[in-house]
Amino acid sequence: MNIKGVYFTETQYYKTAWVWLIALLIESTIFIMLIADYDKFDIEKFALVDFYIMWGIFSIMFLGLFFLFRYMYIEMIINSEGVHYKAPPMLNKYKIIEPHNIFNYSIGKYKPITEVGGRGYKPNSKKTQIALTMEGNIGLKIKTKDGKVFIFGTLREAALLFAMNKLMENS
Repeated sequence: MNIKGVYFTETQYYKTAWVWLIALLIESTIFIMLIADYDKFDIEKFALVDFYIMWGIFSIMFLGLFFLFRYMYIEMIINSEGVHYKAPPMLNKYKIIEPHNIFNYSIGKYKPITEVGGRGYKPNSKKTQIALTMEGNIGLKIKTKDGKVFIFGTLREAALLFAMNKLMENS
């Protein structure tokens, strides 16, 4: 997408390598225990094959989740048209919040885990609140005229505030 006249842009990636390291260690430990204790299993060979098939399915699911979270990101761009955002693979196309739809906005600290349910793309059940955050505890909160609330996490508070002020002045 070619977005012109950009005031602000930020891309955030899911960065929790320690979680993946722990999960990989757990899976490796299970596999090593299975190989080391192969002779000690007192079950039929067919049941053992089923167990290895289940372990294989678990491994494929683990790798799928790993790649999902590894390549998941949130992108926000502010220009004269409004606030553009996307969060692949859940939101692959840019959505836009146009300036004439913005009721008010503020930038401040928040608690991503307790206030919006964690990191990533987090719409509530009625989609009246949508949070997009990967890093930090500072966010832009936009309330629209139709009652929706958007929360965008940021690591660049001053630049984001400048861009939002410029967006609202020029609309």
